Amino acid sequence: DGKGSFRQSGFVTVQVFVPKDRAGLTSLDALVNVVKRAFRGQRAVGDGCGIIFRRVRMNEQGPDERFYGANVLADFEYDEEL
Repeated sequence: DGKGSFRQSGFVTVQVFVPKDRAGLTSLDALVNVVKRAFRGQRAVGDGCGIIFRRVRMNEQGPDERFYGANVLADFEYDEEL
């Protein structure tokens, strides 16, 4: 039928910040794990769109005066039909 497809790829970044207090690092770890689980092992999001997530990882940001922070990154790819 002359239609083709091409592969799209990129990455998603989710930033997580928590107050810099006694519970801060524990809370940060818990929230980062929630985000990581949302992407790990996902082969499709939505009905038939075929997004694949890979290399889910965390990049901790140094604390500033008030917050601890971390970025959760996940590479993705999908095939787009023309």
